[in-house]
Order: sequence, then structure tokens, then C-alpha cells
Amino acid sequence: MITALIDLDLKRHANMIVRFWATDLSPRAIKEALGDIFLTKEGHEVAVLRAEIASEGARNSEVADLLRRSEVQLFAFLNGNIRAAQQDGRISRNIDPGLVGERLALVFEGVMRLYVFSPDDGERLLARYYAQLADALHLNA
Repeated sequence: MITALIDLDLKRHANMIVRFWATDLSPRAIKEALGDIFLTKEGHEVAVLRAEIASEGARNSEVADLLRRSEVQLFAFLNGNIRAAQQDGRISRNIDPGLVGERLALVFEGVMRLYVFSPDDGERLLARYYAQLADALHLNA
């Protein structure tokens, strides 16, 4: 059952990455792309489930291996989307996709953790994530 949940989460996360990077990266577009996660009851339930899966990975080495492999796939996918955004001119070619992807992923996971405990703060958490996104991608420059 855990394997199926991890696979479902991987697909959900990959779909979110596609929606996210298909936008013009404006605050409105990012809110729209991430709103189903941070602004809905179902999104909060997904955040809680992700925390439970991560907790199981701390106890179960097989689950931990599955999560590591999933993360490698997501980072590769994320980096490909960042490179595509560079190629089509939506973001600077002068940023390192690997470093930016790592920063955005770490911030996203931190925001998700905060969201688990503060479901009513979705709007504020999205704004905090966007501030990090804009800084990492030099969107305000």
C-alpha cells in the first residue's frame, strides 16, 4: 500500500511541476498552479499524507529507498523543466538549474511541513513560497 501511495504522490508531484512550469511564473499563475494544494481541504490531506509517508520512510528502509528513488526522478524532471524555461526565455540562462531546483524543492517541502500544522495559512504560505521563487529565479531583477 505504501508503494502505491508513493507512486501516486510521484505522479501528483510531477503533474504539479508541469502545471507550475507551464505558467508565466507570475504570482497569480503560481497561486493558480499550487492552489489545489495550499487552498483546499483535499490539498491539506495530501500534505498530511506526505508527512506520514516520510515518517514511514524514517522507520522502514525499503520505504526510504523508494522515497529516495522517487526524489531522484522528481529532481531530474524539475531540472528539465527549469532548463526548458531557460530555453524559452521565461527565466535567466545564468542560473544553475540544479541549484535552483534544489532550493525550490527544499523551500516547497518546508512550506508543505508548515501547511500540515497550519491549514488556514495556505495563502500566506503561497506568498512565502513565491518570494523564494522570485528570488531564486531573479524574477524581480
